[in-house]
Amino acid sequence: MGAATDSLDWHDALDSYRYPVDLREFSGRDRFPGWFGLNLEKGDRSETIQFETHFRECAASRLEPWYEVVFWKMYSQRRLTDKQTKRTIERIESNKTSASTLLKYCAEYLQSETKKSFRQFQHLLIKERSIAVAFTFAAFSCPSRFPMFDRRIARYVASEAFRLEFSTAPAIDKTLNRYRASGNDVLTLSDWPFVEEWVGWCRKMADRLSAHKKHVWRARDVEMAVFRAWGQPEERKSCFKGMPRYKLIDKLAQGQEATSSLSSQT
Repeated sequence: MGAATDSLDWHDALDSYRYPVDLREFSGRDRFPGWFGLNLEKGDRSETIQFETHFRECAASRLEPWYEVVFWKMYSQRRLTDKQTKRTIERIESNKTSASTLLKYCAEYLQSETKKSFRQFQHLLIKERSIAVAFTFAAFSCPSRFPMFDRRIARYVASEAFRLEFSTAPAIDKTLNRYRASGNDVLTLSDWPFVEEWVGWCRKMADRLSAHKKHVWRARDVEMAVFRAWGQPEERKSCFKGMPRYKLIDKLAQGQEATSSLSSQT
């Protein structure tokens, strides 16, 4: 039986983040010559940043990068990857939504950060209640300020909220309790208080971790580290159900505290 209390340093978690995706596997790629050709074989931070940059460079004038990001986001849910990507394509094409319109509404959310502006953007992309796919574009558009989220993230936070100093205000705890109980529900607009807290918490953690000057952390980097700490499927085979595989710790901060304590005693 695995130990859910195994520790992983924040920096090590980010360095070991992996989300490999082969865009060439999209069954509808023949409709989009020149696109869906990337293979993020390692899926590490460096490759992911390159993919984020690729999206930002092309998103204003082409719809294909928007489709690629949906496929990328859904890749871990292999039964749904093609299906959700095609649904998004069909919705955008049937509504004759342009790339510039998508970018405009996404930018309006990035500026206002309101539930209303996000819902307007989400509606352009998907009909379903789930908000994780649409929010991915906020993270790709401005990774310094916006993290992604999904059920894996929600389960980690639900388990570690107190230790991570994550707010457990009633409206937020309502979401956390749901993920403590099952963890199978998708996040929807009814979970908006959790979303707002998650975004703000990732920004604060990015500032705190950047203070070590090892490298500049983005809100997306914090999310990547949390994603990693939940554990890969093979790691979770020996893990307590509903618990993260790793407890994230800040070794540099702990070392500084220990040094400060010793200095005060001398």
